[in-house]
Amino acid sequence: MLSTLLPVPQIRQAHDLHLDPVDASPVAQVVAAPYVGMAANDQVTFRFVPVDGMPPTALRLELGEADIGRVMTWSLDSGELWNVYGMQAETSYDVVRAGVEVATSQVQVITLLPPSSPYLPAPAIDDHAGGPLDPGAFPEGITVSVPLHWSAEVGDGLMLYWDGGAAARSTVKWQRVQAADLECGEVLIPVEPEWLLVNAGRHVQVIYQYAREGAAESALPLEVEILVPLVLDPPRIERSEQEGEDEDGHKRGYLKGEDAFQGAYVEVPESDAVADALSVAVHWEGHPHGGQYVASAPHEAGRPLRFRAPAHAVAPNIGGESKRFRVVYRVTTEEGRVHTSRPFMLRIRPVPQDRYEPAQCRQAQGKPGLSMGDVPPQGAEIYVSAWPFQAAGQLLTLRIEGVGLSGEVVNYIVRDAAPVTEQELAAGAVDGQLPRDVLATLGANTSFRLHTHVSYDGGETTTAFRTSVVLWLG
Repeated sequence: MLSTLLPVPQIRQAHDLHLDPVDASPVAQVVAAPYVGMAANDQVTFRFVPVDGMPPTALRLELGEADIGRVMTWSLDSGELWNVYGMQAETSYDVVRAGVEVATSQVQVITLLPPSSPYLPAPAIDDHAGGPLDPGAFPEGITVSVPLHWSAEVGDGLMLYWDGGAAARSTVKWQRVQAADLECGEVLIPVEPEWLLVNAGRHVQVIYQYAREGAAESALPLEVEILVPLVLDPPRIERSEQEGEDEDGHKRGYLKGEDAFQGAYVEVPESDAVADALSVAVHWEGHPHGGQYVASAPHEAGRPLRFRAPAHAVAPNIGGESKRFRVVYRVTTEEGRVHTSRPFMLRIRPVPQDRYEPAQCRQAQGKPGLSMGDVPPQGAEIYVSAWPFQAAGQLLTLRIEGVGLSGEVVNYIVRDAAPVTEQELAAGAVDGQLPRDVLATLGANTSFRLHTHVSYDGGETTTAFRTSVVLWLG
Protein backbone atom coordinates (compact mmCIF):
# COMPACT_ATOMS: atom_id res chain seq x y z
CA MET A 1 0.00 0.00 0.00
CA LEU A 2 1.22 3.51 -0.77
CA SER A 3 2.84 5.11 2.27
CA THR A 4 1.20 8.51 1.67
CA LEU A 5 -2.43 9.41 1.15
CA LEU A 6 -3.52 10.40 -2.33
CA PRO A 7 -4.77 13.99 -2.90
CA VAL A 8 -8.39 14.82 -2.15
CA PRO A 9 -11.00 14.40 -4.89
CA GLN A 10 -12.38 17.57 -6.43
CA ILE A 11 -15.88 18.38 -7.65
CA ARG A 12 -16.01 20.75 -10.55
CA GLN A 13 -19.22 22.49 -9.50
CA ALA A 14 -18.06 22.99 -5.89
CA HIS A 15 -16.44 26.11 -4.43
CA ASP A 16 -15.02 26.88 -1.01
CA LEU A 17 -16.03 23.39 0.20
CA HIS A 18 -19.68 24.11 -0.69
CA LEU A 19 -21.77 22.51 -3.41
CA ASP A 20 -25.20 23.66 -4.56
CA PRO A 21 -27.14 20.76 -6.14
CA VAL A 22 -28.71 23.29 -8.51
CA ASP A 23 -25.26 23.80 -10.09
CA ALA A 24 -24.73 20.05 -10.42
CA SER A 25 -27.76 19.03 -12.43
CA PRO A 26 -28.03 16.38 -13.71
CA VAL A 27 -24.64 15.21 -12.38
CA ALA A 28 -21.69 16.55 -10.47
CA GLN A 29 -18.33 15.97 -12.14
CA VAL A 30 -15.92 14.40 -9.67
CA VAL A 31 -12.22 14.24 -10.58
CA ALA A 32 -9.01 12.97 -9.02
CA ALA A 33 -5.38 13.29 -9.98
CA PRO A 34 -3.51 10.41 -11.60
CA TYR A 35 -1.42 8.52 -9.05
CA VAL A 36 2.01 6.95 -9.18
CA GLY A 37 1.87 3.32 -10.27
CA MET A 38 -1.50 3.48 -12.04
CA ALA A 39 -2.19 0.17 -13.72
CA ALA A 40 -4.81 -1.29 -16.02
CA ASN A 41 -7.59 -3.12 -14.14
CA ASP A 42 -7.12 -1.04 -11.00
CA GLN A 43 -10.50 -0.50 -9.32
CA VAL A 44 -10.77 3.13 -8.16
CA THR A 45 -13.86 3.85 -6.11
CA PHE A 46 -15.14 7.32 -5.25
CA ARG A 47 -17.05 7.43 -1.96
CA PHE A 48 -19.69 10.00 -0.98
CA VAL A 49 -20.52 9.47 2.69
CA PRO A 50 -23.16 11.70 4.38
CA VAL A 51 -22.09 12.51 7.93
CA ASP A 52 -25.62 12.08 9.33
CA GLY A 53 -25.58 8.34 8.76
CA MET A 54 -27.59 8.23 5.53
CA PRO A 55 -26.54 5.52 3.06
CA PRO A 56 -23.22 6.22 1.33
CA THR A 57 -22.71 6.22 -2.43
CA ALA A 58 -19.84 4.39 -4.11
CA LEU A 59 -18.90 4.92 -7.77
CA ARG A 60 -16.40 2.44 -9.18
CA LEU A 61 -14.06 3.11 -12.07
CA GLU A 62 -11.99 0.34 -13.66
CA LEU A 63 -8.88 1.67 -15.35
CA GLY A 64 -7.89 0.69 -18.86
CA GLU A 65 -4.56 1.18 -20.60
CA ALA A 66 -5.78 4.50 -22.03
CA ASP A 67 -6.49 5.83 -18.52
CA ILE A 68 -2.91 5.54 -17.28
CA GLY A 69 -1.54 8.98 -16.40
CA ARG A 70 -4.88 10.71 -16.93
CA VAL A 71 -7.24 12.49 -14.57
CA MET A 72 -9.93 10.11 -13.27
CA THR A 73 -13.58 11.16 -13.57
CA TRP A 74 -16.84 10.00 -11.99
CA SER A 75 -20.40 11.32 -12.40
CA LEU A 76 -22.34 11.79 -9.15
CA ASP A 77 -26.09 12.03 -9.65
CA SER A 78 -27.52 15.29 -8.30
CA GLY A 79 -30.27 13.30 -6.55
CA GLU A 80 -27.62 12.06 -4.12
CA LEU A 81 -26.84 15.67 -3.32
CA TRP A 82 -30.46 16.71 -2.80
CA ASN A 83 -30.90 13.84 -0.34
CA VAL A 84 -28.46 15.53 2.04
CA TYR A 85 -29.13 19.16 1.16
CA GLY A 86 -28.10 21.47 3.98
CA MET A 87 -25.84 18.78 5.48
CA GLN A 88 -22.27 17.61 5.00
CA ALA A 89 -20.69 14.64 3.30
CA GLU A 90 -17.21 13.15 3.28
CA THR A 91 -15.65 12.55 -0.14
CA SER A 92 -12.69 10.27 -0.82
CA TYR A 93 -11.53 7.48 -3.12
CA ASP A 94 -9.50 4.31 -2.82
CA VAL A 95 -7.60 2.02 -5.15
CA VAL A 96 -7.98 -1.76 -5.17
CA ARG A 97 -5.65 -3.98 -7.19
CA ALA A 98 -6.25 -7.71 -7.50
CA GLY A 99 -8.64 -7.56 -4.57
CA VAL A 100 -6.21 -5.72 -2.28
CA GLU A 101 -6.54 -2.06 -1.31
CA VAL A 102 -3.27 -0.39 -2.33
CA ALA A 103 -4.05 3.30 -1.81
CA THR A 104 -6.58 5.66 -0.32
CA SER A 105 -7.05 9.40 -0.53
CA GLN A 106 -7.36 12.18 1.96
CA VAL A 107 -10.94 13.03 2.92
CA GLN A 108 -12.61 16.26 1.86
CA VAL A 109 -15.79 17.35 3.67
CA ILE A 110 -18.34 19.14 1.48
CA THR A 111 -21.33 21.19 2.68
CA LEU A 112 -24.41 20.83 0.46
CA LEU A 113 -25.34 24.52 0.33
CA PRO A 114 -24.67 27.36 -2.15
CA PRO A 115 -21.22 28.91 -1.63
CA SER A 116 -21.15 32.46 -0.28
CA SER A 117 -17.52 33.48 -0.84
CA PRO A 118 -16.43 35.13 -4.10
CA TYR A 119 -14.96 33.01 -6.87
CA LEU A 120 -11.32 33.32 -7.92
CA PRO A 121 -10.39 35.35 -11.03
CA ALA A 122 -10.78 33.63 -14.39
CA PRO A 123 -7.68 32.19 -16.07
CA ALA A 124 -6.06 33.79 -19.11
CA ILE A 125 -4.47 32.50 -22.31
CA ASP A 126 -0.88 33.54 -22.93
CA ASP A 127 -0.30 35.62 -26.07
CA HIS A 128 -4.03 36.08 -26.59
CA ALA A 129 -5.55 39.50 -26.03
CA GLY A 130 -9.13 38.26 -25.89
CA GLY A 131 -11.90 37.84 -28.40
CA PRO A 132 -12.21 34.86 -30.76
CA LEU A 133 -9.25 32.51 -30.71
CA ASP A 134 -7.77 31.45 -34.04
CA PRO A 135 -6.25 27.93 -33.88
CA GLY A 136 -4.00 28.88 -36.78
CA ALA A 137 -2.21 31.35 -34.52
CA PHE A 138 -1.41 28.56 -32.07
CA PRO A 139 -0.15 25.58 -34.09
CA GLU A 140 1.57 24.14 -31.02
CA GLY A 141 -1.43 24.67 -28.74
CA ILE A 142 -2.02 27.28 -26.07
CA THR A 143 -0.78 27.94 -22.56
CA VAL A 144 -3.36 28.76 -19.91
CA SER A 145 -2.14 31.06 -17.15
CA VAL A 146 -3.72 30.36 -13.76
CA PRO A 147 -3.24 33.15 -11.19
CA LEU A 148 -2.53 31.76 -7.75
CA HIS A 149 -4.70 32.81 -4.82
CA TRP A 150 -2.90 34.22 -1.79
CA SER A 151 -3.89 31.14 0.22
CA ALA A 152 -2.40 28.63 -2.24
CA GLU A 153 0.29 26.34 -0.85
CA VAL A 154 3.02 24.13 -2.25
CA GLY A 155 1.51 20.73 -3.01
CA ASP A 156 -2.02 21.96 -3.72
CA GLY A 157 -3.70 20.06 -6.54
CA LEU A 158 -4.75 22.32 -9.40
CA MET A 159 -7.39 21.15 -11.88
CA LEU A 160 -7.99 22.86 -15.20
CA TYR A 161 -11.26 22.06 -16.97
CA TRP A 162 -11.41 22.61 -20.71
CA ASP A 163 -15.13 22.19 -21.37
CA GLY A 164 -16.30 21.95 -24.96
CA GLY A 165 -19.83 20.89 -24.03
CA ALA A 166 -19.28 17.18 -24.75
CA ALA A 167 -16.85 14.57 -23.45
CA ALA A 168 -15.12 14.18 -26.82
CA ARG A 169 -14.40 17.92 -26.92
CA SER A 170 -13.35 18.30 -23.28
CA THR A 171 -10.32 17.49 -21.19
CA VAL A 172 -9.16 17.94 -17.61
CA LYS A 173 -5.56 18.79 -16.68
CA TRP A 174 -3.99 18.34 -13.26
CA GLN A 175 -0.87 19.93 -11.88
CA ARG A 176 0.64 20.18 -8.42
CA VAL A 177 1.56 23.68 -7.22
CA GLN A 178 5.35 24.06 -6.88
CA ALA A 179 7.42 26.55 -4.88
CA ALA A 180 8.49 28.25 -8.12
CA ASP A 181 4.81 28.78 -9.01
CA LEU A 182 4.22 30.63 -5.76
CA GLU A 183 7.20 32.85 -6.44
CA CYS A 184 5.93 33.93 -9.86
CA GLY A 185 2.28 33.95 -8.80
CA GLU A 186 0.93 31.75 -11.57
CA VAL A 187 0.79 28.21 -12.90
CA LEU A 188 1.16 27.62 -16.63
CA ILE A 189 -0.78 24.70 -18.08
CA PRO A 190 -0.44 23.67 -21.75
CA VAL A 191 -3.48 22.69 -23.82
CA GLU A 192 -2.67 20.70 -26.96
CA PRO A 193 -3.76 21.97 -30.41
CA GLU A 194 -6.21 19.11 -30.95
CA TRP A 195 -8.48 20.59 -28.25
CA LEU A 196 -8.63 23.80 -30.27
CA LEU A 197 -9.38 22.07 -33.54
CA VAL A 198 -12.06 19.74 -32.19
CA ASN A 199 -13.87 22.81 -30.82
CA ALA A 200 -13.56 24.91 -33.97
CA GLY A 201 -16.70 26.99 -34.47
CA ARG A 202 -17.77 26.46 -30.84
CA HIS A 203 -17.47 28.09 -27.45
CA VAL A 204 -15.34 26.61 -24.67
CA GLN A 205 -15.36 27.25 -20.94
CA VAL A 206 -12.01 27.19 -19.16
CA ILE A 207 -12.19 26.84 -15.38
CA TYR A 208 -9.64 26.03 -12.71
CA GLN A 209 -9.82 25.05 -9.08
CA TYR A 210 -7.28 24.10 -6.50
CA ALA A 211 -7.68 21.96 -3.41
CA ARG A 212 -6.00 20.30 -0.47
CA GLU A 213 -7.47 18.64 2.57
CA GLY A 214 -9.64 21.23 4.30
CA ALA A 215 -9.47 23.85 1.53
CA ALA A 216 -10.76 24.24 -2.01
CA GLU A 217 -11.39 27.21 -4.29
CA SER A 218 -12.86 27.54 -7.78
CA ALA A 219 -12.58 30.28 -10.38
CA LEU A 220 -14.89 32.15 -12.64
CA PRO A 221 -15.02 30.66 -16.15
CA LEU A 222 -13.12 32.03 -19.10
CA GLU A 223 -15.39 31.91 -22.15
CA VAL A 224 -13.48 31.31 -25.37
CA GLU A 225 -14.84 31.32 -28.90
CA ILE A 226 -12.77 29.04 -31.15
CA LEU A 227 -12.72 30.13 -34.78
CA VAL A 228 -12.86 27.69 -37.65
CA PRO A 229 -9.29 27.59 -38.98
CA LEU A 230 -8.53 28.28 -42.59
CA VAL A 231 -7.35 25.06 -44.25
CA LEU A 232 -4.34 25.74 -46.44
CA ASP A 233 -2.77 23.12 -48.69
CA PRO A 234 0.79 22.05 -47.77
CA PRO A 235 3.76 23.67 -49.47
CA ARG A 236 5.58 21.97 -52.33
CA ILE A 237 9.30 21.22 -52.08
CA GLU A 238 11.06 21.55 -55.41
CA ARG A 239 12.88 18.38 -56.59
CA SER A 240 11.44 16.33 -53.73
CA GLU A 241 10.12 12.80 -54.21
CA GLN A 242 6.69 11.92 -52.78
CA GLU A 243 6.35 9.22 -50.12
CA GLY A 244 2.58 9.11 -49.62
CA GLU A 245 0.97 10.28 -46.38
CA ASP A 246 1.58 9.64 -42.70
CA GLU A 247 -0.99 8.41 -40.18
CA ASP A 248 -2.29 11.98 -39.76
CA GLY A 249 -2.88 12.39 -43.49
CA HIS A 250 0.08 14.72 -43.99
CA LYS A 251 2.03 14.47 -47.23
CA ARG A 252 5.51 13.03 -46.91
CA GLY A 253 8.54 13.12 -49.15
CA TYR A 254 12.32 13.27 -49.35
CA LEU A 255 14.81 15.60 -50.91
CA LYS A 256 18.21 14.31 -52.02
CA GLY A 257 20.94 16.14 -50.18
CA GLU A 258 22.90 16.62 -53.39
CA ASP A 259 19.89 18.46 -54.85
CA ALA A 260 20.07 21.09 -52.11
CA PHE A 261 23.73 22.18 -52.13
CA GLN A 262 22.51 25.69 -52.93
CA GLY A 263 19.53 25.47 -50.60
CA ALA A 264 16.02 24.03 -50.81
CA TYR A 265 13.23 25.79 -52.66
CA VAL A 266 9.68 25.85 -51.34
CA GLU A 267 6.64 26.76 -53.41
CA VAL A 268 3.53 28.11 -51.68
CA PRO A 269 0.32 27.02 -53.48
CA GLU A 270 -1.88 29.76 -54.85
CA SER A 271 -5.12 30.49 -52.97
CA ASP A 272 -7.39 33.43 -52.26
CA ALA A 273 -6.03 33.58 -48.69
CA VAL A 274 -2.46 33.82 -49.95
CA ALA A 275 -3.36 36.38 -52.61
CA ASP A 276 -5.08 38.63 -50.06
CA ALA A 277 -2.50 38.13 -47.29
CA LEU A 278 -0.59 40.91 -45.62
CA SER A 279 2.43 38.60 -45.47
CA VAL A 280 3.45 35.01 -46.18
CA ALA A 281 6.39 33.23 -44.56
CA VAL A 282 7.75 29.71 -44.94
CA HIS A 283 8.78 27.91 -41.76
CA TRP A 284 11.44 25.22 -42.13
CA GLU A 285 10.97 23.45 -38.78
CA GLY A 286 14.01 21.19 -38.76
CA HIS A 287 16.70 20.20 -36.27
CA PRO A 288 17.12 22.65 -33.37
CA HIS A 289 20.88 22.83 -33.95
CA GLY A 290 20.94 24.99 -37.06
CA GLY A 291 18.25 23.16 -39.01
CA GLN A 292 15.45 25.70 -38.56
CA TYR A 293 14.78 28.72 -40.71
CA VAL A 294 12.01 31.22 -41.45
CA ALA A 295 11.91 32.60 -44.99
CA SER A 296 9.94 35.79 -44.53
CA ALA A 297 10.29 37.02 -48.10
CA PRO A 298 10.33 35.36 -51.54
CA HIS A 299 13.71 34.33 -52.89
CA GLU A 300 13.48 36.37 -56.05
CA ALA A 301 11.47 39.18 -57.57
CA GLY A 302 8.79 38.12 -59.99
CA ARG A 303 8.13 34.82 -58.18
CA PRO A 304 6.28 35.89 -55.03
CA LEU A 305 5.39 32.35 -53.95
CA ARG A 306 8.86 30.78 -54.20
CA PHE A 307 10.92 30.76 -51.01
CA ARG A 308 14.35 29.37 -50.15
CA ALA A 309 15.80 27.60 -47.12
CA PRO A 310 19.57 28.16 -47.27
CA ALA A 311 22.04 25.28 -47.44
CA HIS A 312 23.17 25.79 -43.84
CA ALA A 313 19.60 25.04 -42.71
CA VAL A 314 19.44 21.92 -44.88
CA ALA A 315 22.54 20.07 -43.67
CA PRO A 316 21.55 19.57 -39.98
CA ASN A 317 18.44 17.72 -41.16
CA ILE A 318 20.26 15.09 -43.20
CA GLY A 319 19.39 11.61 -42.02
CA GLY A 320 16.73 8.97 -41.86
CA GLU A 321 13.14 8.78 -40.66
CA SER A 322 13.98 10.11 -37.19
CA LYS A 323 14.97 13.42 -38.75
CA ARG A 324 11.80 13.97 -40.75
CA PHE A 325 10.47 17.47 -40.05
CA ARG A 326 7.64 19.87 -40.88
CA VAL A 327 7.68 22.50 -43.58
CA VAL A 328 4.73 24.89 -43.39
CA TYR A 329 3.84 28.41 -44.41
CA ARG A 330 1.99 30.98 -42.39
CA VAL A 331 -0.36 33.57 -43.80
CA THR A 332 -1.04 36.79 -41.90
CA THR A 333 -4.24 38.61 -42.85
CA GLU A 334 -4.95 42.32 -42.83
CA GLU A 335 -6.86 41.75 -39.58
CA GLY A 336 -3.78 40.27 -37.94
CA ARG A 337 -4.99 36.66 -37.97
CA VAL A 338 -2.33 34.04 -38.61
CA HIS A 339 -3.15 30.85 -40.50
CA THR A 340 -0.76 27.90 -40.66
CA SER A 341 -0.84 25.53 -43.62
CA ARG A 342 -0.98 21.79 -43.45
CA PRO A 343 2.59 20.52 -43.18
CA PHE A 344 4.75 18.75 -45.69
CA MET A 345 6.72 16.12 -43.75
CA LEU A 346 10.19 16.21 -45.28
CA ARG A 347 13.38 14.27 -44.81
CA ILE A 348 16.76 15.03 -46.37
CA ARG A 349 18.41 11.97 -47.83
CA PRO A 350 22.18 11.68 -47.18
CA VAL A 351 24.59 12.72 -49.89
CA PRO A 352 26.40 9.73 -51.46
CA GLN A 353 29.74 9.09 -49.78
CA ASP A 354 31.65 9.46 -53.03
CA ARG A 355 30.89 13.20 -52.84
CA TYR A 356 33.02 13.42 -49.67
CA GLU A 357 36.68 13.64 -50.70
CA PRO A 358 39.00 11.81 -48.29
CA ALA A 359 41.57 13.48 -46.05
CA GLN A 360 45.14 13.79 -47.27
CA CYS A 361 48.58 13.93 -45.71
CA ARG A 362 50.31 16.99 -47.08
CA GLN A 363 53.86 15.67 -46.62
CA ALA A 364 53.03 12.43 -48.50
CA GLN A 365 51.49 14.05 -51.55
CA GLY A 366 53.31 13.26 -54.80
CA LYS A 367 55.47 10.66 -53.08
CA PRO A 368 55.29 6.87 -52.82
CA GLY A 369 54.80 7.13 -49.07
CA LEU A 370 55.57 9.10 -45.92
CA SER A 371 58.91 8.82 -44.16
CA MET A 372 60.04 10.36 -40.90
CA GLY A 373 62.44 12.55 -42.81
CA ASP A 374 59.46 14.24 -44.48
CA VAL A 375 57.73 15.08 -41.19
CA PRO A 376 58.37 18.51 -39.65
CA PRO A 377 58.85 18.88 -35.87
CA GLN A 378 55.21 19.79 -35.29
CA GLY A 379 54.02 16.62 -37.02
CA ALA A 380 52.50 15.60 -40.33
CA GLU A 381 49.60 17.72 -41.58
CA ILE A 382 46.34 15.81 -42.15
CA TYR A 383 43.74 17.92 -43.91
CA VAL A 384 40.53 18.04 -45.92
CA SER A 385 39.77 20.84 -48.35
CA ALA A 386 36.02 20.75 -48.90
CA TRP A 387 32.88 18.71 -48.43
CA PRO A 388 29.15 19.11 -49.10
CA PHE A 389 27.43 21.86 -47.11
CA GLN A 390 30.76 22.95 -45.63
CA ALA A 391 30.26 25.74 -43.08
CA ALA A 392 31.84 27.22 -39.99
CA GLY A 393 30.73 25.65 -36.74
CA GLN A 394 30.44 22.11 -38.08
CA LEU A 395 32.31 19.53 -36.01
CA LEU A 396 35.11 17.80 -37.90
CA THR A 397 36.97 14.70 -36.74
CA LEU A 398 40.20 13.34 -38.27
CA ARG A 399 41.53 9.95 -37.19
CA ILE A 400 44.27 7.60 -38.33
CA GLU A 401 44.21 3.83 -38.07
CA GLY A 402 47.49 2.01 -38.57
CA VAL A 403 49.58 -1.01 -37.67
CA GLY A 404 51.94 -0.88 -34.70
CA LEU A 405 55.48 -2.20 -34.36
CA SER A 406 54.16 -5.49 -32.98
CA GLY A 407 51.24 -5.77 -35.40
CA GLU A 408 48.71 -4.21 -33.06
CA VAL A 409 46.09 -1.70 -34.23
CA VAL A 410 47.05 1.92 -33.60
CA ASN A 411 44.32 4.56 -33.49
CA TYR A 412 45.00 8.23 -33.02
CA ILE A 413 42.56 11.12 -33.15
CA VAL A 414 44.20 13.97 -35.01
CA ARG A 415 41.23 16.32 -34.62
CA ASP A 416 38.47 15.52 -32.13
CA ALA A 417 35.12 16.99 -33.27
CA ALA A 418 36.58 20.49 -33.32
CA PRO A 419 34.38 23.25 -34.75
CA VAL A 420 35.40 24.45 -38.19
CA THR A 421 36.44 28.11 -38.11
CA GLU A 422 35.96 30.89 -40.63
CA GLN A 423 39.74 31.21 -40.82
CA GLU A 424 40.07 27.56 -41.84
CA LEU A 425 37.46 27.97 -44.53
CA ALA A 426 39.22 31.05 -45.85
CA ALA A 427 42.53 29.14 -45.91
CA GLY A 428 40.94 26.35 -47.93
CA ALA A 429 41.95 23.55 -45.57
CA VAL A 430 40.71 22.15 -42.29
CA ASP A 431 43.51 20.22 -40.65
CA GLY A 432 45.17 18.63 -37.67
CA GLN A 433 48.68 17.52 -36.76
CA LEU A 434 49.81 13.90 -36.58
CA PRO A 435 52.73 13.94 -34.10
CA ARG A 436 56.07 12.35 -34.90
CA ASP A 437 55.96 10.24 -31.74
CA VAL A 438 52.69 8.67 -32.89
CA LEU A 439 54.19 7.90 -36.29
CA ALA A 440 57.15 6.30 -34.51
CA THR A 441 54.80 3.67 -33.06
CA LEU A 442 53.84 2.45 -36.55
CA GLY A 443 55.52 -0.47 -38.22
CA ALA A 444 57.71 0.43 -41.21
CA ASN A 445 56.32 -0.32 -44.64
CA THR A 446 52.76 -0.56 -43.35
CA SER A 447 49.80 1.53 -44.38
CA PHE A 448 47.58 3.74 -42.24
CA ARG A 449 44.10 4.93 -43.08
CA LEU A 450 42.78 8.45 -42.78
CA HIS A 451 39.20 8.59 -41.49
CA THR A 452 37.10 11.76 -41.55
CA HIS A 453 33.70 12.48 -40.01
CA VAL A 454 31.68 15.67 -39.94
CA SER A 455 28.65 16.50 -37.79
CA TYR A 456 26.15 18.98 -39.16
CA ASP A 457 23.89 18.89 -36.09
CA GLY A 458 26.12 19.68 -33.14
CA GLY A 459 27.39 16.14 -32.60
CA GLU A 460 24.10 14.23 -32.56
CA THR A 461 24.98 12.39 -35.79
CA THR A 462 28.06 12.17 -38.02
CA THR A 463 28.70 11.63 -41.72
CA ALA A 464 31.69 9.57 -42.81
CA PHE A 465 33.95 10.63 -45.68
CA ARG A 466 35.72 8.25 -48.02
CA THR A 467 38.96 6.96 -46.52
CA SER A 468 42.43 7.32 -47.95
CA VAL A 469 45.55 5.20 -47.40
CA VAL A 470 49.09 6.40 -46.76
CA LEU A 471 52.14 4.11 -46.90
CA TRP A 472 54.38 4.60 -43.87
CA LEU A 473 57.99 4.04 -44.84
CA GLY A 474 59.35 4.56 -41.36
